[in-house]
Amino acid sequence: MHQRRSTAGRRMYLRPVAWIWIAGLALFVLLAVSSALFSWSKGQPFTFTSKLNLNPKHSILVFAPHADDETLGAGGLLARAAAKGARIHVVFITNGDGFRAAVQKRFGKNGVNPARYIELGELRQHEAISALGRLGVKEGAAIFLGYPDHGIEPMWTTNWELDRPYRSIHTGLTRSPYRNSFHHGMPYAGEALLRDIKAILKEYEPDDLYIPHPNDMHPDHWATNAFVITALEQLKSEGWPLARKVRIFTYLVHRGNWPSPGGKHLGNPLFPPNSLANLGLAWLEFPLSREEARMKYEAILRYKSQVAVMRRYLVSFARRNELFGEYRPVNPLPVGDDTLKINGSAVDWGAGRPAIIDPVADSPLAAYRDTFRRNITGPVDIKAVYAANSPRFLFLRLDLEEPPRPDVTYRIYLYNVLAAQHLDIDLKTSGIQRVTNLAANRRIWQSSWGSGPDEAIQEAMNGRTIELRVPLRALANPPGQEEGLPSPRAMRGFKVRKLFVGAETLQYGTKMDRVAWTVLDLNL
Repeated sequence: MHQRRSTAGRRMYLRPVAWIWIAGLALFVLLAVSSALFSWSKGQPFTFTSKLNLNPKHSILVFAPHADDETLGAGGLLARAAAKGARIHVVFITNGDGFRAAVQKRFGKNGVNPARYIELGELRQHEAISALGRLGVKEGAAIFLGYPDHGIEPMWTTNWELDRPYRSIHTGLTRSPYRNSFHHGMPYAGEALLRDIKAILKEYEPDDLYIPHPNDMHPDHWATNAFVITALEQLKSEGWPLARKVRIFTYLVHRGNWPSPGGKHLGNPLFPPNSLANLGLAWLEFPLSREEARMKYEAILRYKSQVAVMRRYLVSFARRNELFGEYRPVNPLPVGDDTLKINGSAVDWGAGRPAIIDPVADSPLAAYRDTFRRNITGPVDIKAVYAANSPRFLFLRLDLEEPPRPDVTYRIYLYNVLAAQHLDIDLKTSGIQRVTNLAANRRIWQSSWGSGPDEAIQEAMNGRTIELRVPLRALANPPGQEEGLPSPRAMRGFKVRKLFVGAETLQYGTKMDRVAWTVLDLNL
């Protein structure tokens, strides 16, 4: 008993010391991890090499996927432009009528139904007009298109034709119910949205366009970017005289828990997220005065339905500066028809720069998260996409974080910007699974293309590399050509000059990773 008490006494003496060590170690680990998470998401100090120059004589057109994006991304710029008398219009692609949390906050959990979603959309229209008014933008500057919240991506990738519209999962509708829409009753189809955007560009003749950044992780945002770029490029090809003079700038809203720290920090600078800061993207800074930052902050507060559920996040965009990118198509590597061998090797590609660099561990499964490697990586993670073209072929190379696996589908999107010809290619380790012509709403198999191997899509996987060769004829859609590949005769005078390229990975039908859609300006 005595010995047992003595041992217990020593234990009682050692226990506080041990706990001090353990607590200290835990605190150190917690601080280290917190610091890593915080710095990764908020972005380290960034040196801007250029500033955005605002010309008050220019006509400004802003495209906002939802009501509030225009203020979050460019509110300070709009305030200065309005003060200088610039002509301003803001196009709202959707009314933000699919935000369940806002509906629940306003109407209660039992009030979530299609009618309430439409009521939210109408409310957000009024909030948008109020916010623009606080920025000094004249009444009548808002243009509401009325397309479906969370429906812009499927309209870009799937529901293109007017007779196959997208059905909103929130309102249950396939057409705009809002009387003040630019075209009331327009079907929820990519063709309709593209037509509206082209009409707006021609009517308002902007000098400067502001659109979402292609690396924005919200599907409505990057898809809005794709639609506007396509509309402008088509107007260029159609001879609209002002199309070649328009300056295009991009703004970022959704990228994990960026901006960080959250909350009101009007005197703090805004830096790009770490994951995008070192991708070779051009970031332009637009410094704001104290009054402009204050106006932006107060304009954000006008979105009461949104502030009620995510105030801390929204007001974190009111800083002493704003960030913008600048749109530039990518020129693929010019090669001969037989220069690149489709064998899964990167050796013959040389040391050229990728057409698309993708951040590691940025899976859309993580709800726009951008923190310290908390996202899914491995064989589903695309690191970079390389592009080259010859007079006859487009060559693509995907570099992965880890070698492909049989349970992962690698999907490549190729959209002819000028002809609205959409080609989707699904690859697995067993080869090409399907090739879909979206414009014709039909599946095309590799064996039906051309009379020989030179007319077929070729693919190869080796190590962490996927290679693909696509005949350019497969991406052209001359008038009257409906079946199979266009003939060489039909292709005369019709070139595939600009392509939107996208890529994503899917595992058991779930999207795991995606790269930013990028325009390739082919060497033809």
